[in-house]
Amino acid sequence: MAGTYVLAAASETATAVSPPGEEFTAFTGALLTVLRNGVPGLPRYLDLDSIFRRLSKELTLSNRPQPSKQSRDHLDRAPFIKNAAYAPSGDAPLPPVPAQQRPLAETSGTGTPPLSRTSATSKAAAVPRRTANIPDGKLIPLMQRKAVRLVGLAAAALALLLGGYSVFSVSPEDSPQIRQIHGKGTIKVGVKADQPGLASETTPGQWQGFEIDLAYNIAAGLGFPRHKVKFRAVETKDRDRLLQSGEVDFVLATWTMDGSQATKARKHASVPLSFVGPYFKTSLSALVWGTEEGVASVEGIDDIREYDRDRICTAVGSTSEDYLKKEDVDHTTKASYQQCWNDENVHVVITDEIILAGLNQMNDYRTGEGEEAKKGHVVRLAGTVESYGVGLTAGDPIFEYLTCRAIPKDWESNVSTNLEEMAKKHLDSEWTRPTVKFPECSRLDAWKYKMRNFFF
Repeated sequence: MAGTYVLAAASETATAVSPPGEEFTAFTGALLTVLRNGVPGLPRYLDLDSIFRRLSKELTLSNRPQPSKQSRDHLDRAPFIKNAAYAPSGDAPLPPVPAQQRPLAETSGTGTPPLSRTSATSKAAAVPRRTANIPDGKLIPLMQRKAVRLVGLAAAALALLLGGYSVFSVSPEDSPQIRQIHGKGTIKVGVKADQPGLASETTPGQWQGFEIDLAYNIAAGLGFPRHKVKFRAVETKDRDRLLQSGEVDFVLATWTMDGSQATKARKHASVPLSFVGPYFKTSLSALVWGTEEGVASVEGIDDIREYDRDRICTAVGSTSEDYLKKEDVDHTTKASYQQCWNDENVHVVITDEIILAGLNQMNDYRTGEGEEAKKGHVVRLAGTVESYGVGLTAGDPIFEYLTCRAIPKDWESNVSTNLEEMAKKHLDSEWTRPTVKFPECSRLDAWKYKMRNFFF
């Protein structure tokens, strides 16, 4: 269905108004009221001209500027939105076929008999088509009604401007999920509590790190100031469970987007998750405890394989655990990498190098007996890439879009403030920040989701 329809707050020679203390302009507020409340006495679906007439009446009663419209190719008469005030009066009989659609014999004059019903063609012509009543006497076949409504919506929305507020805009209040979180007063973010540089609780209730600052930026994009953001410590093994249960609203916890836990979470039967990112990239490495001379010979996974099982540790449910299983390296697991490091039996901790840099910094080196100090040395494991993503419950493109937009914000300064010095000290003095191709943010998907919730 072709055509355009432009609905504006005022004519080109008039001035639209924005009443003090009101959330929207006069035009936008009235239009939203009409769309949400409907028009009593009109059919199940409102066309754009019906909306315009009601809108003009509402603005006249409140002594506010009159709207203006422009229509092309009869789009003003196409079904546009469900009429919230529609009250069905029961099953009405099917309307008769209009005169212009009847066979010639039926309209040739009084007393002229109808066509014979004996042939297949005449039988088909005799059965009235199911139709939907549209204002101004127009009829649209019922089977086509949904398609016309959707096409008409797309064509009209392209030009519909709500008094300076475009329907193309996407904001937190357009998302039912975000509105529900606002209703609770705070937004809860799942983060690690023991990963310096990335996320750590330095004192009770005080958090800092790259992921903490990113969480604040995401929350701000969702409409939450810093004092409304609450952090919840999570462990690798329970990131998905806490998000699916609603105990946290999103997760920023070095979660590898293409890891086994993330893949399984996407396919969850009742509460599937989605991931927005990457927001950081790193690689798997090993933190080996020993003297500098003693660990010089450890160059890769083959050398690590020589250690006994209880000497090698990683976090349960992590991609590093998957890696060790794939490489057939016998090892032990604990709830966190810090617990691995705290175990006196453990000499090798396997996880992402940026996590190991923080682990080494937090413990300020372990020392052994004798004159020569032992400490942690990071050994890179070749051929691994870990891409971190923000974990969300699936099904809300607006939540995903606003999260996506926040990722690049202050990214460079965030890395410099929280990660760079630590990485150069504990990984490599020549360490450089990774090249991260930020995700493409689908505003179209978010806008379509907004339209479905708003109009239907």
